[in-house]
Amino acid sequence: MSDDWSVIGQSVIGTGHVRQQLPCQDAWKSSVRAATTGLGLTVACVADGAGSVAHAASGAQLVVGLTTHWLLDNYFDVWQQSQDVIAARLIRYLSTRMRRVASRLQTPFSSLATTLIAVAVDSENNWLALHLGDGGIIARREDDLRILSGPHKGEFVNETFFVTDADAVQQLRVVSSLQEASNQAESEFLLFTDGLEASLINSRTNAIAPAAGTILDWVTHYPARDVTAALAANIKQLFQSHTDDDCTLVAVANNRRCPGSNLVDAATRS
Repeated sequence: MSDDWSVIGQSVIGTGHVRQQLPCQDAWKSSVRAATTGLGLTVACVADGAGSVAHAASGAQLVVGLTTHWLLDNYFDVWQQSQDVIAARLIRYLSTRMRRVASRLQTPFSSLATTLIAVAVDSENNWLALHLGDGGIIARREDDLRILSGPHKGEFVNETFFVTDADAVQQLRVVSSLQEASNQAESEFLLFTDGLEASLINSRTNAIAPAAGTILDWVTHYPARDVTAALAANIKQLFQSHTDDDCTLVAVANNRRCPGSNLVDAATRS
């Protein structure tokens, strides 16, 4: 794997879940496949378990682990295939394994309901993004921020979509660099759960908050340990004022620029 890509993320339990003595129902995971033979691959996955089901936290943890594994094993076989083929293969894989877990837990499949957000980037800067449910993905090419996949809501307030839904294959969004005008151009990504929607995207104008670019700059300029701490501090001190939900933010960014020296000052100025 090329060392050009870094993944840094944080999940912070929502104040509402603290009051209710519930666990954090968000999860995230990343993994790297080294380029010992062929291309390297960087994968990041985020999930938000449905608060209305019994095993929301377990569902989220299960889905990020399974999706990461599937992308590492299948990305180079599927990324150039059609959106329908990719969606069908992934959801079939998730459903089969999640149903086994539900059977062992003696619980309905639906009790593991969760959203899914994932990005895989290879060492030639090709990429594949997957999104089902609320939350979303912001992408950056050079200095241009755009909503790659925005919150996916249902017909009613607070309604969204989950990997356990009967129509999950139809609802899963699949986007790849093949669909971009310049598919070799580098992109960087922010994956976030719905607890951060109001902080990162204006729901009326779809404007992206400047903080999104700032966070990606942190990843490209500063050591991972410092960025991880800064993410947690900003989620707790700034973003949680807009929500009582769990908040997860994961950045996938190119780290070829020279590292900076003082993230504390940069975070304060932002």
